Amino acid sequence: MNLPDFFLLVLILVVARALIFFSSGLFPSFGVKPIARGAFWEKRTWREFLLFPVFTGLLGFFFFWPIAGCFGVAWEVGLLLNSFIKRQLGVPAGWHARGITSLIQYLTDIGVPVFAVAGFLCVFYSLSFSAIIPFVAIFFLVIFVIDMVRYTHFQKLDFPNPLVIFFQILVTIAFRLLFYSYGTFRMNHPRFEKEGNIFICNHISKLDAFLISTGIDWHSTYRFLPFRFMVANHYMEQKIIGFLLILVWGYYSHSYDQNGKNQSLAISAEFMKRWETVVIFPEWGIAHKQLRVGAFYLNKLFPGSLLQLFHLKKNGRKFQVTYLGTDAVSRYPETSDLLKVGEEIFSPIENADKK
Repeated sequence: MNLPDFFLLVLILVVARALIFFSSGLFPSFGVKPIARGAFWEKRTWREFLLFPVFTGLLGFFFFWPIAGCFGVAWEVGLLLNSFIKRQLGVPAGWHARGITSLIQYLTDIGVPVFAVAGFLCVFYSLSFSAIIPFVAIFFLVIFVIDMVRYTHFQKLDFPNPLVIFFQILVTIAFRLLFYSYGTFRMNHPRFEKEGNIFICNHISKLDAFLISTGIDWHSTYRFLPFRFMVANHYMEQKIIGFLLILVWGYYSHSYDQNGKNQSLAISAEFMKRWETVVIFPEWGIAHKQLRVGAFYLNKLFPGSLLQLFHLKKNGRKFQVTYLGTDAVSRYPETSDLLKVGEEIFSPIENADKK
C-alpha cells in the first residue's frame, strides 16, 4: 500500500461514519438496542455494528476496493474491545467523564479502532507496523479536524468536549510560564474537590480568564476541565476570533434571542447540568461596573453548586489573584431579593479593591 491508498481508506472510514449519522434520521428505530448491555456501554448499538461494515463495503466497491468492508468490521471490533475494557474496569463512559479523563477517553475511542484497522492491514497485506504509521497519523489528523469543526459549529454544548480540554491544557501551561516569566504572582492557590463550581470575580482586563486559570492548583485545573467563560457577544460574532474562543478557551456568548430572552443563562444552565465549571464576571464588563444577577440565579437554580469568589488586581506588570472563599445563595431566605443577595455575596470582592 502507498500513501494514496491510506488517504482513500481514511476517506472511506470518514464517509461511512457520516452515513451512520445521517442514517439515524432515515431509519430511526433500526438497531437502537444496545449490544450486550452488561458487557459494553449502551452507546454501542446494533445499528452502527451492522451498518458501518455495510457502508464501508459499498464505498469499497465504488472505489474498486472490495476488501473495504473488512475494514469496517475491524473498526467495529476495535470499538467493542475499547468499550468492553472500559466497562469491565469500571471506567465511566465518555459522555460521563470529567476533566482530563474525557481527553484520554477521546484518544482511546479513536485510537483502539484505528489500531484494529491498522492490525488488519498488517495481516492482510503483510505490512510492518512502521509501514502503517502514515495511515494512523492521517486518520488522527482528519478526525481531529472534523471534530474541531463539529464541536465549534454544530455541537457547541456537546459533552464531553475533549478538544476544548486539550487546548485549555496547552494554553494554561503557556500562560503560567508566561506569567511566571514576567513576574506575575498569585495567592492562596485554592484546591477544589467538588464539581459544579461557579467562579465569580471582578473584571479588570481581557486576560482575566487566563488569570483565573493560573490561580488554581494543577489538580483542580485538570480535574474540572473544561472551564466555561461567558464573554460579550461582539467577540463571538467575529468569525476567526469567535472560532478560537470557542475551541481554545471554552468561551460562550452573552447574547439575547429575537424576543429579548437571555440565551447565555440557558447555555450556562446546560453546562451546570453536567457539573462543569462556569466562570462569570457579574460586573458585566471591564468598563461597566453594574452588577448582574446571572451567576446568583444559576447558583439558586442548582442548589448543589458553589460560588467561588476571586479577586483580581494589577500592580504594574504584576497580577495578583486572591481566592476569597465560598458562598451560596441558599444560605439566604428563599424570598430574598436576588440582586441584594448578589450584592452582599459580591461585597468581599468589592471591598478587596479598596485594600
